[in-house]
Amino acid sequence: MKILVVAAHCDDETLGCGGTIARHALGGDQVYVQILVGRTNRYLVSRGYRYNQRAIDRVKQAAVKAGKILGVKEIFFADLQDEELLTDLTTSVEAVEKVVAKIKPEVVYMHHAGDGNQDHRGVFEATLVAVRAIAKNSPRKVLSYEVLSSTEQVTGTPSRVFVPNYFVDISKTLSKKLQAMKCYKDELREFPHPRSLKGIEALAIYRGISCNLNAAEAFQQIRDLWYT
Repeated sequence: MKILVVAAHCDDETLGCGGTIARHALGGDQVYVQILVGRTNRYLVSRGYRYNQRAIDRVKQAAVKAGKILGVKEIFFADLQDEELLTDLTTSVEAVEKVVAKIKPEVVYMHHAGDGNQDHRGVFEATLVAVRAIAKNSPRKVLSYEVLSSTEQVTGTPSRVFVPNYFVDISKTLSKKLQAMKCYKDELREFPHPRSLKGIEALAIYRGISCNLNAAEAFQQIRDLWYT
């Protein structure tokens, strides 16, 4: 199968479904990743690097290294503006539609609709339009993933809370996810920050025990079409 993971920022793909990406790749599936934001490195803004090309290139290189560890076939960088994916939704939709038309994926993973980050919500809205059932290259399965330090930050808002109904066993690929995340040195934080290696492992274990597995990644299933 052809798999597409749509992410707002470099590292979201690894945090959200790195173990699932690795499992797809090990099973022989072709996994593609699209990263929409390219105009900033959010953790380096305060240091004057907002439009520093060297910093932007560094995080892209980290994404490529992480992708190789996970088994990603190709990464598409849209280079859109940070914090504008939701406000400039037309541009976001066009970017996703272009990649969907190019690779014609059967399965698409995207951000959760209620994430605390507006660019994550922008990816959800844009991808939802790009893969709608009446679209020419509509995939048969669409799922949304959670991203630590974003998705869980709105747990007090019932209408935006992430309630998973689809789980993937990543017991054998969690190590690859953690190894891939180490490529993003600028993005990692010390525990108990959720965006830490220990935090990533803790979430995988928690999602795993909720369905009697050693480790899992959780998703909300948006669509699953079984046809002949």
